[in-house]
Amino acid sequence: MALNIFKGNKIRCFEVVPDNIKPSCEQFTNDLKKQRKSMEITDKADCKAVLFYQPIVSRAGTDIEGALQKISNEYEEKYVALVVLHHTFDPECIVPDSKRAVNIQNNEKPEKRLVVDCLFHEDSGLLKCRMNNEAKKEVAKWLREVKHKRNKKQQKDTKQKKDKKKQPDEEQKKR
Repeated sequence: MALNIFKGNKIRCFEVVPDNIKPSCEQFTNDLKKQRKSMEITDKADCKAVLFYQPIVSRAGTDIEGALQKISNEYEEKYVALVVLHHTFDPECIVPDSKRAVNIQNNEKPEKRLVVDCLFHEDSGLLKCRMNNEAKKEVAKWLREVKHKRNKKQQKDTKQKKDKKKQPDEEQKKR
């Protein structure tokens, strides 16, 4: 197995984790790392993506709206996966799709955002269920895509390098 020793081989993530659901979030992150071995937890300044964990404590719409406000204020330039955690005992519980609330309220940069729903219980952590498995797969796939996306600075640097390579060729053609 090859080691990812180069900086570019990692997807750097920052986590926003409320204290009251920390064990469930750690469980989600650890499961995610098993799927995305190139994932590395780092600080806010060095990250490309943010895993923003949001428990539903009052009303889903209100809690999601508060999370979106914080995301737009503090993480506007980052790719953000909003992991909405619904508290329940029932692993087959049907919850409203949080993506619908996000699409209605936040249509600024949909390509930089992902929203998934998870089920958890404060005593037993993430529930073993299809919804959570699908959420982890979706976030892992999204992180893979984000890893390969280039930010504006990288695109500009690449364009400048190409332009520099073209200049000598054009000068030789003139001669």
